[in-house]
Amino acid sequence: MKKIVGIINMLCIAILLYSCAEESVGQTPVDNMPPQNVTGVQVQNTPGGALLTYTLPDDEDLLYVKATFILNNGQRSEVKSSVYTNILELQGFGDTNERLVTLVSVDRSQNESEPLEVKVQPLEAPIFGVQKELKLEAAFGGINVTYNNPTESNIVINIDVMNEKNEYVSLEKIYTKAKNGVRKIRGMAAEDTKLRYYVSDRWDNITDKQDITLTPMFEERVPAKSIEPMQSHSAPVDWGWTLNRLFDDNTTTGYQSKADGYWPAYFTFNVKQGPVKLSRIRIQQRKDYEYTHGNLKRFRLLGRNDYPLAGAQIDNESNPEEYLKWEPVGEFESIKPSNSSVTTNEDLEYARQGEDFDIDVNMPAYKYYRVEVLETWSGGLFMCFMEFQMWGRPEGFEFPK
Repeated sequence: MKKIVGIINMLCIAILLYSCAEESVGQTPVDNMPPQNVTGVQVQNTPGGALLTYTLPDDEDLLYVKATFILNNGQRSEVKSSVYTNILELQGFGDTNERLVTLVSVDRSQNESEPLEVKVQPLEAPIFGVQKELKLEAAFGGINVTYNNPTESNIVINIDVMNEKNEYVSLEKIYTKAKNGVRKIRGMAAEDTKLRYYVSDRWDNITDKQDITLTPMFEERVPAKSIEPMQSHSAPVDWGWTLNRLFDDNTTTGYQSKADGYWPAYFTFNVKQGPVKLSRIRIQQRKDYEYTHGNLKRFRLLGRNDYPLAGAQIDNESNPEEYLKWEPVGEFESIKPSNSSVTTNEDLEYARQGEDFDIDVNMPAYKYYRVEVLETWSGGLFMCFMEFQMWGRPEGFEFPK
C-alpha cells in the first residue's frame, strides 16, 4: 500500500513540474527594464505629414515604435510601427509650421524608452493644392465641379448654396480620393445662384472658403412617356428584357440584347412630340453588375429629323446612304472614378446615382435618336443596362404634364 501511495505522489509531483514548465512556454516575459530608443532618425517632409526612418535598438523584446504629436485641431495623435519596419508615416498636419514629434520605443512588457524629440516641417497639405485648381462652372440644370487630386488623398469637396434667408447651407459634399474627376450637381434652377466652396479632410483641416455666383442653364427632363422605342439591332431581346424598359423610370428592369456577334449593337427611339435639343443624357447601370456585364462603356449618340428606314442592320456597310443620314451628336465613355481594378464604394455610389453625359451646346435639336454601343464593360457582344434618360429643350412645343 505504501508503495502505491509513493508512486501516486511521484506522479503528482511530475505532473506539477510539467505544468509549471508548460505555463512558461510562449508567455510574454515581464520586467521593468525599458528598451533603448531608436537612433539615426531621418526626416522626409511630405504634403501634410512626414516620413521618419530610423535604426531600431537591439532589444530582443522590442514590440513597436510610437510617435506622438499634436494636430491643428488640438488633438493628440499617435502612430505606431512594428519591429518589422523602420518607417513611421505621420499624417494630418494642416499647415507648414515646424513642430515637435516625440518618439519612444515600447517593449513587450509595455516599458517605454526615454523620449526622443525630432522636428518636422510638413509640406502644404493636399487639400490646399486641390482648392487652388478646383473649378466650378455653370451647366445645364446645375453646375460641374472639376478637381485635381494628384496625391490621391481622401478629401471632401464642400459646396454650399445661399438660401432664401441669406444663409449658406450644404448643397453637396463630394467624398473622393480619385486623382481627378468631374462631378455634376443637377436639379438647380436657371437663375443666379450664390455658391461657396472649400476642401476639407478627415483631420478637420479646411481651406479658405471661396464665393462664386453661377447661373445654371435651363433644361427639363424629357418624360419617359414621350419617348417611343422603335428598333434595336438584329439580335432579339434576351430574358424578356425589352427595349421599352429603358424608358419606364424603373431602375429594377432594363434592356438586354443577345450576344449574336452583330457589332456595334444599337437601338433607335423618337421623341413623340417633336425635336428636342438635348443637354445631357443619363445611363443607369445594372445594379450589382456595375462596371461588368453588358453595361455600356463606350457609345455614340446619333440624331436626325426625317423618319429612319425601318428594319435592322442599317449600318455604314449594309446601307451607307441611309446610315449617313444620321448626324453625330457625341461619343461618350463611362468612367470609374477610382480607375482601379477593384470597385470601390465611391465607384458604386457614382454608378448607382446614374452617370451623366453632357451634350455639346451647339448640337441641333432632333426628333429621332440612335445609340450605337461600341464597347461594354465586360467586352462581350451584348448590352444590358437599366435606364436611358434625357434632358434638354423642346423645339416649339411643351411636354404634356
